[in-house]
Amino acid sequence: MPFGQYSYEGAPAPTLLGVPLIVPLGWFAMTLVATLLSGGRAWLAGLLLVAWDLGLEPLMTSQGYWTWQDPHPLWSGRRC
Repeated sequence: MPFGQYSYEGAPAPTLLGVPLIVPLGWFAMTLVATLLSGGRAWLAGLLLVAWDLGLEPLMTSQGYWTWQDPHPLWSGRRC
């Protein structure tokens, strides 16, 4: 919840509580980049992060880094 059932079964190690460390580190780095690119405008930083995530989902799914088990997917790139 709220994103449905998924797993990081193909993601690279190391993991913390089942989440590959690359995930929170990637979000941290991209938040810094989006904040710098947006000139401190929170709405634009948020929009940049959403755009990054929408592009990242199909790529990471197609590479097998994470797998969605949702029978009625809403996001592009989800495999059932």
